[in-house]
Amino acid sequence: MMIGLLALSLGAPAKAIEIFSDQFDDGDVEPRWRVEYQPNTSGWDHDESVSQNSWLTVRDITSDSTALQWRTVDLIRKLPPIGDFAISWRISWDSPPLPTDVNHNMLIHLYDKSEHKIAWGGYIDHWANTVGAPHWSPCNSYCTPDYGAAGASGTADIVMARADETLTFSWSSSNGYSVTESLPVSAEALREIRLSIGHFDNGNAPSGIVEFGELGIDYITITGTIGVPELISELVEDVVALNLQRGIANSLDAKLQSALMALDDLNTNNDVAAINSLEAFIHHVDAQRGSHINDEDADSLIESATLAIAAINQQ
Repeated sequence: MMIGLLALSLGAPAKAIEIFSDQFDDGDVEPRWRVEYQPNTSGWDHDESVSQNSWLTVRDITSDSTALQWRTVDLIRKLPPIGDFAISWRISWDSPPLPTDVNHNMLIHLYDKSEHKIAWGGYIDHWANTVGAPHWSPCNSYCTPDYGAAGASGTADIVMARADETLTFSWSSSNGYSVTESLPVSAEALREIRLSIGHFDNGNAPSGIVEFGELGIDYITITGTIGVPELISELVEDVVALNLQRGIANSLDAKLQSALMALDDLNTNNDVAAINSLEAFIHHVDAQRGSHINDEDADSLIESATLAIAAINQQ
């Protein structure tokens, strides 16, 4: 079922909670990000440090092909049904000695459940004879107020926030340049985020070689409103998909159904009962970890149930 912002706001007004935050300080990309190479892409030169001030740094994107096309690496993360949201992230870019020889980008793409693009935004230096600028847009078009505004190197704090079917893109970079723009967007629930790093080597730079330069991301944090019944209903489907032993599956399903029933009335006191059922679900999943449920599936189920609890507590 397609869940829009209006559907997520039924009942008590929803308050934003933190959906996830990645500080890129684990020494490697977290397993919850699925790394996907796009056509003409064979790998990437990157590292992620383990420190308080760590960054995911990308120095090159490689290809086995000589075709003059974009080489792109996507970091993809599935999300629970999110209504209003705010995505905050900090990026850096650094060009070689000839900044006009650089052709690269770092963007966030946002999708609904049907994989329709809601919006995208970030940093692009997509011409060999220019330096970069912020770009943003709903759908597949794009806009920027000033080519070259970002400069040859620097950092920027970016916020992409949706409220009442309006996306606000805000950019503030270390060279003092800032911009804020609001655009109408789809109301469908946000279900997927893609952090996309790209490079296009077209050989048209003044030196004849387009270099990648260096891109980095310090952190990304998503807060938003969640449709709790929809999230629990998806947990029911996730349990069925695991094809567990009947007794285990029935026990997990009973706890989720109990949570849904407790939420399906106007008595806010029953929210406690819903939370208790979800906590029992989490304990049961954890008890099956390593025997009937693998670590990855257990982590996913527990993360969703924990988000549902946090959302109920904010109502």
